[in-house]
Amino acid sequence: MIFDPDERFENYLGIVVSALEVQGYPQRDELIATMHAEAGFQAVWLSLGADVTLCLLSVRYQGAVPTDDRSAQQALLRARLAGKGWEVPLILDLMPLAKTFYLDFGEPDSDAVVDPGARGVGRRCRRVPVVSGRPGVRIGNGGVLHSGRGTSPFQ
Repeated sequence: MIFDPDERFENYLGIVVSALEVQGYPQRDELIATMHAEAGFQAVWLSLGADVTLCLLSVRYQGAVPTDDRSAQQALLRARLAGKGWEVPLILDLMPLAKTFYLDFGEPDSDAVVDPGARGVGRRCRRVPVVSGRPGVRIGNGGVLHSGRGTSPFQ
């Protein structure tokens, strides 16, 4: 074991993750998840039933990430995903109509826990040390996205 400052071992991977729920996604099949990945990005859609589809986007990004401005967050995604194929243009078109929207960047060795009391743009998260051991969406270099209550962060 080595005990030194975290900065010596942390390596930010430069990944921004976003999740949004949309209604009326035209290419969706019930109980199906579909993924497409290319260099620099990944897009996933998952039908949740009741005409709701969860779309997950992850993109490579180095720079400041807007934390409290939903339109700036969506502009960042549009810029990073401009010209991409598959169903990405459709997801980007539906993004402003999303029932829920989440965007964050992966930070090493932290959990991003959705604050159920947070309201407004982007439903910000609080960061807590990795102690839960619960599975979640991997972000960054060791971070995990989950709701902190074992339920969907989109409820």
